Amino acid sequence: MITNTATAEQRRDVIERYLQGYRETLDWMYSDPAALKAYAEWVGISEALAKQVRDQFFPKENLRLERLSGLDEAMADSVSLKFLPAPLTKPQQDELFKYYAARNRVSRYSIVPISRCHSSQTRANCVSLVAAAMAASRGLR
Repeated sequence: MITNTATAEQRRDVIERYLQGYRETLDWMYSDPAALKAYAEWVGISEALAKQVRDQFFPKENLRLERLSGLDEAMADSVSLKFLPAPLTKPQQDELFKYYAARNRVSRYSIVPISRCHSSQTRANCVSLVAAAMAASRGLR
C-alpha cells in the first residue's frame, strides 16, 4: 500500500479502516475452508490445487502489510538498477517509514528486495516501495 504524506495525515481514519478490513480478509482467507472453496470455484480448479497455489505462491506472512524485511538488500538492488542514486541515509529512512513505524510501534523497518520478489503481487509491492524510497531520497513527500 502506498500513500503520500498529506493523505496519510488527512485520511488516517479511512486508511485505518481499510487496513482493518484487509487484515480481517487475510485472516479469513487462511482460516476458513469456505474461502479456499470460493477461490477454487472462481478460478476453476480443485480445492487441493487452490490450497497448493495459495500456500506456495501467496503465503500469509508475505501478504501481511505490517511485515517488511530486507531494506539493505532492497537499497542495493535499487542502486544497482538505477532506481536510487545511493542508499538512503538514516534520516531519509526515518522520514520514509515514520508513519509505518509509528503505526506498528517498531523501531526497525525494511523492504522486501526486488531480487527476492516471486509472485506478481509481491513484485508490485516491491516496485512500489522502491518508488517510495526514490521519492524519499529526492526529498519528495
